[in-house]
Amino acid sequence: MVEEQRQRVEQEMTKMINELDVDYLRKMQAAMHKCAAACCENNSASLESVQKCVESCSVKLTWAQGYVQRELEQLQNKLQRCVMDCNDEVRVKMGPNPTHSEVNLLTGLIYIK
Repeated sequence: MVEEQRQRVEQEMTKMINELDVDYLRKMQAAMHKCAAACCENNSASLESVQKCVESCSVKLTWAQGYVQRELEQLQNKLQRCVMDCNDEVRVKMGPNPTHSEVNLLTGLIYIK
């Protein structure tokens, strides 16, 4: 049961990340490349000017990717703390010598919540 829950959470996280990528990040990446291409097409600009232009094109995407990464890390930390809290709760309820049926009952109840 625990493994099924872990897989379900992992699948939902992957789905969410893919949706963020398709709906937002890819569009930002395409815009960044179009912007950079426009910078490179400016034949009257200096090398330094073109490099600064290209760098400025990537600022929004870099920020967005960092933001998503930080949010995912925070979510992962919260999930880990939740799992630890649930495990602690089960250990307290089981006592020092739980029977096999008590272990099954308590672990099933905790993960159903």
